[in-house]
Amino acid sequence: MRVAVPLFGKRVSPHFRTSAEVLLVDVIRGKIIDEKRIYWKELGAFERIEKLRQWNVEVLLCGGITLFNKGRVRALGVEVVSELRGKAKDVLKQWLQGHSSIGQ
Repeated sequence: MRVAVPLFGKRVSPHFRTSAEVLLVDVIRGKIIDEKRIYWKELGAFERIEKLRQWNVEVLLCGGITLFNKGRVRALGVEVVSELRGKAKDVLKQWLQGHSSIGQ
């Protein structure tokens, strides 16, 4: 499974379209096997959503996101978990604890 987390430094970005980077994390059986940060500051919301599709993202963990953009992301079959706050790694670990059987 691939998870995307829009970033503000080391924290979850307060809003999807204002993040400068995104953390892409590959997970198997609840364990992180690979991660990378990708710069996407110049991309607009539509381009970011297209990137999520191209990168085969299955879950988006984010702060704020408009209902319109949330709907567009969900239309791709991507689970959206929004209104998250805190250090990205901590948020990701907490989320994974509740989804340890996903990605088998």
